[in-house]
Amino acid sequence: KQQKSYRSLCLPYKVYQMLEDAERNDQESIISYLPNDQGFRVHDPEIFTQDIMPHFFSSDKLSTFYRQLNLYGFKRIGQGPYTGGFYHPQLKRNQKQLLVNIKRKKQSVPQGDSNPKSNRNAVLKAMSVVERNRHLLQTKN
Repeated sequence: KQQKSYRSLCLPYKVYQMLEDAERNDQESIISYLPNDQGFRVHDPEIFTQDIMPHFFSSDKLSTFYRQLNLYGFKRIGQGPYTGGFYHPQLKRNQKQLLVNIKRKKQSVPQGDSNPKSNRNAVLKAMSVVERNRHLLQTKN
């Protein structure tokens, strides 16, 4: 059955739509909500990457999908009955309105890069080293 492409949606809406489509299209053996309706699990990674991901993502790599989940604050469940699943407190079955609360994490900026004064100091220090090396080369010749 041909499915609509959802590539333009942001990740939380893609995940929600994937889960809704899986329920509607009898694909819950591939991906489904966890029994507590507060997370999901990919049950068949091979079929998931071949049949479902292409409708939502340009990449068919599961690792890329998992990395994106991490960027949006989804936690991988490492133990217990839902091991291998993913959880986010704002992803719940039949509560699409909560998705607006799932935000992409800000990329961390290395220390000093956001401070113009420290950037200036780093540039001045590098220029000083270059000048010293130039001077040493001239005195050797």
